[in-house]
Amino acid sequence: MATIHDSPHPLLTDPILYLADPPKRIKWYHLEEVFRPCGAISSGGKSTVYGKSNRKRWTVRFSSVYLAEMALATLQGATVTGPNLLPWTMVISHSCTLEAAFPSHRIFPQFVRTDLNGTPGHIGAEEDPQTLFKWFRRAGPLVSVQTDVNVGYPQRAIVVEYWNEEHANLARIKKNALHEDMQHRPAFTLRTYDPHNLYCAGFGATFTHKDFVGAFSEFGPINQ
Repeated sequence: MATIHDSPHPLLTDPILYLADPPKRIKWYHLEEVFRPCGAISSGGKSTVYGKSNRKRWTVRFSSVYLAEMALATLQGATVTGPNLLPWTMVISHSCTLEAAFPSHRIFPQFVRTDLNGTPGHIGAEEDPQTLFKWFRRAGPLVSVQTDVNVGYPQRAIVVEYWNEEHANLARIKKNALHEDMQHRPAFTLRTYDPHNLYCAGFGATFTHKDFVGAFSEFGPINQ
């Protein structure tokens, strides 16, 4: 079985991340608080990406590449808040030039419904993203780990996205065996999630395909 040692991250080779365009009001202690679930960090200082954009960046150093991976997958888009501080959404990059930390061709993410039928020990909505990262990272590098996601079911879902389809398939097949903490939990299903699908119900027997196209085509092309 693949482990965290067998499958290196496709982008990260050093335990360093870069925050894009940090506002002046953000202080280092704000960042220490938001990154704490991923371990201790040290500041590499603020600097400017010189060129056409002259964007600002803040370098954040971790003790290992693994912890930097965890932060990139679980804290991308996190909101930094504090007293007398307007909320700021973090954009995290692996690159000193602030390139987007996403694959050029993304595969569909996978999801686990939480608290399914109230089954004791089932993966629940209370699981934090960093714990989930530790579990699912065993199959391969992760693009993102999200909790409390609406995928169209009454239960909220945990959504994991891999860089590589082979690793996504490994997670689907070996899910309960990925980590020792998962081995004694009830079996669960890891399903593919297509965020571009829209599931509709309750239109009635007289609602036709033509009506559906007429109602939704104004928002863009409909693929069937």
